[in-house]
Amino acid sequence: MIVQQMFTPDGLDPDDDPHYDARLFSIWVVWKGKGKYAVQKHSGQEGPQLSRAGNWSQWAPEPFRRHQYRFTYDEACGWAEKLRGSLTINGRTYAQLLERRAGLDADKSA
Repeated sequence: MIVQQMFTPDGLDPDDDPHYDARLFSIWVVWKGKGKYAVQKHSGQEGPQLSRAGNWSQWAPEPFRRHQYRFTYDEACGWAEKLRGSLTINGRTYAQLLERRAGLDADKSA
């Protein structure tokens, strides 16, 4: 049984991550019991989760709504793969953050 799986944006290697971006920009598939998984923005038990309609919750869903946020493992991985690289932090995706860092490094060396 797979308990959790991390889907990082293209080009992000969690083993070589000096800025700790993997924890922010990755999508997680997390086992929730009874053969069901959640698609989450964080690896912990709580936090924003993807609904079956494809919308992110602001917080962990209330117990009476959790069925709307549960998937089979294959469904959850399909959503995570589809959404890989789309998370934004401070209005930027991981790719946009890399572009910004490259620009800042170029400014420093000029």
